[in-house]
Amino acid sequence: MGPNVFTGAKFYYQAAGTETWEKRNMPGTSCTFGFEDELGNVLYTKCYRDRRISRDMGLTWKD
Repeated sequence: MGPNVFTGAKFYYQAAGTETWEKRNMPGTSCTFGFEDELGNVLYTKCYRDRRISRDMGLTWKD
């Protein structure tokens, strides 16, 4: 199973083992998004334009 993949700057999350894509904008913030991993843990990124954060989280981009 590969890492979660973001597409563009929209931070779409592909649920593990599915073709389902979601966008989750964390309420009360301007630049924080949260995603669930295959275990149901919520992962956060602080800013969608900062690719270093996605790399630090072990996530990859799909342009």
